[in-house]
Amino acid sequence: MLAQGGFQQISAIRPLLVAGMSATLQQEKTSNSSSAANDQHPSAKIGSRLSEILREGSSLMSAPMTFLDDNSDVHSEMSSDAGRGRKTVETNANGEPVAIISPSDSVFSFFFFMAPIEELREPGKLTTPKLLAWFIMILALILQAVIIFAIWKVIVLNEYTWQLSVLSPAPPGGYQPPNCNRGGSLCQQLASSQVTCAPPTVQLSGRWEELDADGDGNWTRAEAEAAKNDLGCRFTVNPVEVFDVFVNVLINRENIIWIHPAVRAGQGIPKAYFQYAVGDIIMCGYRNTDMCPNLLKRGVFNAPLKHGKVPRVGVTIATALKYCHELLQEGGVCDRMLPSTYGVWKKSSDDQCYGSGFQKFVYTHPLTNRTKSMLQVAYDATKDYQKAQKSNLFFAYKSCVILVLLFTVFADAKELIPMITFLMVYPSAAEVENNGKKAIEVVQLDPDDDDDVKYTIHGVTRSHRVSLAIVIFVRAIMFLTVMFVGVVFLLKETAYLNLILNGLGLLFVVVLPRDLYQQLLSPYMRSKVDRVEPIEVTMKGIDALNRSPSLKDILWIGVVLTILFFSMKYYSVSVVRPVTEALECACLSEGSNCRETDTFSQSFWDNYWQFDVPRTIKEIKDFENHNSV
Repeated sequence: MLAQGGFQQISAIRPLLVAGMSATLQQEKTSNSSSAANDQHPSAKIGSRLSEILREGSSLMSAPMTFLDDNSDVHSEMSSDAGRGRKTVETNANGEPVAIISPSDSVFSFFFFMAPIEELREPGKLTTPKLLAWFIMILALILQAVIIFAIWKVIVLNEYTWQLSVLSPAPPGGYQPPNCNRGGSLCQQLASSQVTCAPPTVQLSGRWEELDADGDGNWTRAEAEAAKNDLGCRFTVNPVEVFDVFVNVLINRENIIWIHPAVRAGQGIPKAYFQYAVGDIIMCGYRNTDMCPNLLKRGVFNAPLKHGKVPRVGVTIATALKYCHELLQEGGVCDRMLPSTYGVWKKSSDDQCYGSGFQKFVYTHPLTNRTKSMLQVAYDATKDYQKAQKSNLFFAYKSCVILVLLFTVFADAKELIPMITFLMVYPSAAEVENNGKKAIEVVQLDPDDDDDVKYTIHGVTRSHRVSLAIVIFVRAIMFLTVMFVGVVFLLKETAYLNLILNGLGLLFVVVLPRDLYQQLLSPYMRSKVDRVEPIEVTMKGIDALNRSPSLKDILWIGVVLTILFFSMKYYSVSVVRPVTEALECACLSEGSNCRETDTFSQSFWDNYWQFDVPRTIKEIKDFENHNSV
């Protein structure tokens, strides 16, 4: 321990020894020409100089030696400076916490500091540097505003319009005149929280009780005419057109069933005929022939293939596919016979269900066990939103991209708080000058260089204070706008690559004021504001919070994480989940909340093919026999 303490004292003397020896040797080199006047030997001079140095260092050696305890990490001398290194916040001479506003690489910082400098040079005049500061600041705000407005109008609002075209909520009490269904959405969210995406004709086919208004078992043209306003308002289709559709579908099957004269005349449809035709109408809701293998895989045709009681379907896989294709192919039975609303629905659903893809599967005949390889269709639209809803990796990826954006945006927001405090508490220039002090003080560092100066701002003029207030208000509005539009813009993305590219684009908008500062200002103009001393602003508000910058940083992070959590949660519940369910229902007639999946399930089709169709054929036979009698 003694050796360590002594080594520290000697280390303090060593620079004096080295400096003294170097100075003496240098002096000897320069005084060789006058050696006759001074006959003392150089070595003697060096020894004399060393003696002087040792005498100068004796005071250091005589000071109490500092001993380092093996069990301690600090010197005993530290006991008198125990408070050093424990500051947690910048404070002024009165011990009050202060915020430091320093020049930074931003057009807003340039505007903040340039105006006082120019006010010192030419008081009350609008100089070219002031104009430059105003111009580049306004340019930055305009560029940000235009880009954000374009993103909002062209992308975000279009996305919202697309979502409404996929799904819109029905009124709690249903559609009633004059508040009628305009048919603007592919799917409707019912009061029961179920989603229905079937074409209007298919929806009406499941409402016999409403069609047969008098309950006599016969749907007449007169009843369709009477229900035109009510059903037309609710389902966006004229029930008279639907009546004619059923008539035409039944006549199209006259090679299989006997057609009642009232049906052929288009005057009435008995319930047996309605139930026979309803299977063909419901099949039209599957939209195109790509869905035929999917229907086989779901077991829609299992009952007729197994029991052989439905001639139009047949008993083989090939005849079942033929039946499906005849209905759903381009220009098929559905396209020819259903009303124009079906064509609109089909086109809309094709547009929404973009990007068809196929997956191989093998179907086994339920009776003969013969197999056939087929392709099951799926759509990118449903897969994209299923990924957004169910993929944990994509959820984490999107959260990280949005979090980076929020942290960058909030970095600007954190700069606004000291600025606002500055406006509120910083002395005015007039007040400072009334106290006999200059509002801005200049210190010349190099007498030969007029630009080598340091500026210290002690007060701010009224005009600059007002200008700063306007700028801070606009920046606050821009901060909220960029944050809201940016988060909504990123939330809507369902692709990995688009998400990261859009995130980078938004970051470009956020850092635009810093880029313009570097690109538009010359190095000389940037150096002008760099010579301004940082401004200390006494912080107001909660003193405990002001004295703990680390706690404030934690709170900022907490605010950002809270915004992220509620944004992701709200978007998932209000957009991703319902749109996913709507697309699954519209494109594939699947989903736990899809009304068509529930209403036209495999059990429905089993019951329809195995029991309803044979019963209706028997009743039609009875009509035929009664008519012949």
